[in-house]
Amino acid sequence: MANEVMTFNFGMDEVRTVGIDGEPWFVAKNVCEVFGDSNYRRSISRLDEDEKGVSPFYTSKGKQNFTVVNETGLYSLLFHMQPQKKKTMTEEQFQERVNSIRNFKRWITHEVLPSIRKHGAYTTDYVLAKTLDDPEYLIGLIRELKNVK
Repeated sequence: MANEVMTFNFGMDEVRTVGIDGEPWFVAKNVCEVFGDSNYRRSISRLDEDEKGVSPFYTSKGKQNFTVVNETGLYSLLFHMQPQKKKTMTEEQFQERVNSIRNFKRWITHEVLPSIRKHGAYTTDYVLAKTLDDPEYLIGLIRELKNVK
């Protein structure tokens, strides 16, 4: 049985997702296209087996199987992606995609991972301010974290 598909728009591109065992999985080809990687088969082949899978989707052409990636696979794709310029793309649009990948990598490697290493968690300024203003909010976050573990 095919899973329910959700489609998200990123600029003019679409990324289809599907829930598998309560977790989001992304159509790998869509992710590669969004960031300008035209050789998506090469990129997908570099992923570990537990980062990718196949899921059936119903399309206008009937039931089709698509390669999907989980959250870890999504990050792996983005870290190894080599964007290429589409023929219909301006140089400015191409640079925006290159910068999007660069900014994402910098955010992960300069903010998220160092924060987790130093403090055991990563949180936004909004969440920090809210926990200071509302101790019940902090308790709720801790309970949620405990349930995840």
